[in-house]
Amino acid sequence: MLETAVVLQLQQDVGEELARQLMLVFIEESKKTVGQLCTVAIHDPDVILFSHSLKSSAKTYGAMTLGLLCEDIERAAKGDNAVELERLLQRLPDIAEQTFIVAMAYTPL
Repeated sequence: MLETAVVLQLQQDVGEELARQLMLVFIEESKKTVGQLCTVAIHDPDVILFSHSLKSSAKTYGAMTLGLLCEDIERAAKGDNAVELERLLQRLPDIAEQTFIVAMAYTPL
């Protein structure tokens, strides 16, 4: 769910402690965004905003599966494809939860 090379690069770039703190912020903020995506109406323009934001941060932290799902959500929303958007949004909570569980492994005290 997370690409180890991306996480290791982050740790090398900013140090292990700051990388741990950043990962915790990623998890916390992403959980909020997932909640917003799961409650917003399908035709609401915020779907594009939320999915784009989550896509960017997920890919930054190596959560490529989540990032690619958000990319697909964003594309479906921009294309006004409600059926595909609904299908993708139904997958979001499970993919996000799996991602956050794996991400927590990078946050030991």
